[in-house]
Amino acid sequence: MTIEEYRAADIATQLKDGDVNALRIIYLSLATGVLLFLGVAVFLSWQGRNESVPPPDSPLIPLSLITVAMLLVCWVSAFWVFDAGFRPGKLGNRLRLSAEINSRGTAEPSVTFLRGALLVRLAMLEAPALLGLVNIIRWITDGALRAQPLYWLNALPALLFIAFVIMTFPTRESLVELYRGRFRQVG
Repeated sequence: MTIEEYRAADIATQLKDGDVNALRIIYLSLATGVLLFLGVAVFLSWQGRNESVPPPDSPLIPLSLITVAMLLVCWVSAFWVFDAGFRPGKLGNRLRLSAEINSRGTAEPSVTFLRGALLVRLAMLEAPALLGLVNIIRWITDGALRAQPLYWLNALPALLFIAFVIMTFPTRESLVELYRGRFRQVG
């Protein structure tokens, strides 16, 4: 089977509801985990100690800078890795191999590759969200967050992650369009 035949395959009819539902469940579970973690942080801040002076050994600024650095590195690299997997040579080679292995003419190997790429990107975007929330919880238990409420900005990666999940939540139509758009890049 050639790349051209693979391009001609109608992904809309070959994409199973189970594939879409599996991605939806994973997206929802990752987003729910981050939201629950944020909820714990908010709850702990309401129940926290009354002290409003950070302990002298509390590394507030360095940890915030690490969160910002991780946010930038992870978001840039997540999209770079996602796009790199679909560069013509890489995707073309994967599809040729898939075509040799799967001569039935289904899009299953490509759907599996697309699902994997989406999940890797999502996991990379979740990492700074969790780090920021862990920092917040640490500062709540130290009593440092009451003295410096500006450090709640460490929740920004979590909010960005939730917004990204909402904006890119997988539907059959969005997956078909992403799949077809990536095939246009294969040369």
